[in-house]
Amino acid sequence: MPSVHPRDIAAVAACALTSDGHEGKEYPLTGPEAINVREQVHIVAEVTGREIEYVPVTDDVARMGMEKAGMPGFLIDALLPFARFIRDGKAGQVLRTVEEVTGRPGLGFRDWARENAGAFM
Repeated sequence: MPSVHPRDIAAVAACALTSDGHEGKEYPLTGPEAINVREQVHIVAEVTGREIEYVPVTDDVARMGMEKAGMPGFLIDALLPFARFIRDGKAGQVLRTVEEVTGRPGLGFRDWARENAGAFM
């Protein structure tokens, strides 16, 4: 999934609100690269210098964990198909909207992870 950096969301919003030509337009946003959760975990481990293991779980195990955490059933029923959609690679489309609107390439997951490495310590 091509995660979008929060600063890119803000940059596109700022351009749309402060310059002409954006009236009535919609800007779907993605990050500049589609990477899976295993790759995200590897990047977080790399930028923090910590050993982090990615352990995939089945939908049944995920459901049990969410139920145990007190998550409402309607939300679990919405999240599990979404997770399957992502796992199946159906959410991997990369859009160039950030670059088209701001004039600079979007920031990647690695940028976000570096900036937030302290939150994982």
